[in-house]
Amino acid sequence: MYTQQRHAMKPPGATLVRTVLALALLCGPCAPFSPAGLGQRAASTRTRLRGIQEWRDADFPPPAAAPRGIRPGATSEALPRRVGVFPFDLSDVRVTGETKDLHLYEPRFLTLFDDVMESYCGVVAMGLIAPSGILRTAPLCQVDAFTRMGAGPNDGIFVTLRVVGRCTITEVVDGGIDAPPYLVAGCVESADVGTMAEEDAKKAELAADAVENGFLELGRLEAALAALAPADKKGAAAPTDTNGEFRAAVAAAARAAEHTGFVVRDGDGDAQERRSVADLTALSWAAFGTSRALAGDKLMALDSFDLLERLRMAQGVLGERRKEAAAKLALAKLQSDDQTEDENLFPQ
Repeated sequence: MYTQQRHAMKPPGATLVRTVLALALLCGPCAPFSPAGLGQRAASTRTRLRGIQEWRDADFPPPAAAPRGIRPGATSEALPRRVGVFPFDLSDVRVTGETKDLHLYEPRFLTLFDDVMESYCGVVAMGLIAPSGILRTAPLCQVDAFTRMGAGPNDGIFVTLRVVGRCTITEVVDGGIDAPPYLVAGCVESADVGTMAEEDAKKAELAADAVENGFLELGRLEAALAALAPADKKGAAAPTDTNGEFRAAVAAAARAAEHTGFVVRDGDGDAQERRSVADLTALSWAAFGTSRALAGDKLMALDSFDLLERLRMAQGVLGERRKEAAAKLALAKLQSDDQTEDENLFPQ
């Protein structure tokens, strides 16, 4: 059996917070290298260290009202905390381990960045804006790196955010008439929850094996397809090392997921010969953290709070990609064979 190492709350699916449409009205989604909204100043930490751990230790005012979805008697870790919110288009979604680069240059966003670093320990939520509002489930990020370039119109601050977890947005803090033109929200950290029976643990390991083998096979298919490219197109764009990119995503997700906690295995005899749940969790995110992953698939994974379910999602998505690559390779081989036959019949 697995037991829960840290408390985590399961949010109510992909329900939209319709009461926070003001977020989309105040500031639109971020472009790939442009900023948008955060929120009101909260209590500062006394340490100069910044990150998800410091944010957890910071003192924030209690929520204005009891948020929905919080179980009675929940531990302090499940109580709402304040976080800044950057609004993003759904196509910009990121999962655990991935990064997002921003270029902040408007005065309000430069002020916002300082507020995030000072009041929120460098932690922000990626508010994903849909036509009806903002998704309740949001990637939770920390500032991984930043560079101040100056005060010119093309300068500003270049920021790299790294996704280190997830949260559920429970409320938007109302700062009144004097509130700044960016937003802050109350949120609850979320992670995979529940216990996993031994039978499901074995299924999760089999699914993880299938995902790893799937990326190996996909890399082989794409390499063979690149080798059949016409001579005039070879070298125009180097083919992606699909499996290498996946392994790098696994390592990045493992580093980021160290902050979120895992369900752990009881001390059975063969535990040393099996994958740890931390490894399975990192692999489940990495499958959606490559450059070829679609935004819709990432959103589906983001809203999954069951490890086995997410691994099976990855297995299914990867299977479709392999089928597509195999079909392209078969067509490319037919075209190559036809061209070779024509050259033999009509030599130049």
